[in-house]
Amino acid sequence: MRAAGRPRSEAGCAVPVMLRLVPSPGERVRLPGHLRYAAADPYAVRLDCWAGPGAEAVRWTFARELLATGLRERSGVGRVTVSPPTAVHPEHLVIVLRGSASTAALLVPAAVVREFLAVTERLVPTGTEHRYAKRALRLLLGPSRSVIDRTRPCGWAGRRRARAGSTTTGAAAGHHPSDEVAPSAGRHRGR
Repeated sequence: MRAAGRPRSEAGCAVPVMLRLVPSPGERVRLPGHLRYAAADPYAVRLDCWAGPGAEAVRWTFARELLATGLRERSGVGRVTVSPPTAVHPEHLVIVLRGSASTAALLVPAAVVREFLAVTERLVPTGTEHRYAKRALRLLLGPSRSVIDRTRPCGWAGRRRARAGSTTTGAAAGHHPSDEVAPSAGRHRGR
C-alpha cells in the first residue's frame, strides 16, 4: 500500500499469512509468515516465515511470475517450486523450498496468494516491471548519472573523434569495443 508522498517505485505491500509446514505426510506445523513485494524490485516476491516467537525470519525470494503461474499449474525448477491446489489440498498452494541442507514443503492459502498478487498487480502491472527496475536503479545510484544513462550507444562516434586528431587511445578517447564493428551494408558513413 502506497504511503502519501512516496514515489511509486518505493511502494510495496506485505500480507500476513499462516503457513503450514509439512514435515512428513499427515503432519502439519503452523508457521506465521508474510508475503512481501516492493515495486523497487518488481520481478520478485519474498516469503518470510518464523519458526517460533523471537526466532529470526527465514526469507526466500523468488519470481512473482512463478507464484502467479503456480496458481494454475506447477511452476519452477530448482530451489523453489509452486503447485496449484489439488484434491489433496483444495485450498492451498504447495510451495517447496530446497536449501543446501534440507527441503521444506509449505501449504499456503490460495486465497491469500490471489489477494496478494492482485495488490502487486495494482502496484506494478505485469509487463511493466522493466520501467520500475530502471527507476529503482536510478534511485540506488543517486543523483549522479546512472549506469543506464551512461551506456554509450554503439556506433562510430569514437572513431570519428580519433580521426579528428585525438592522440589518446582506448577508453580515454571514448573507444568502445562496438566501434570495431563494421557498418551495416545500408549505412552511410557521412564523411
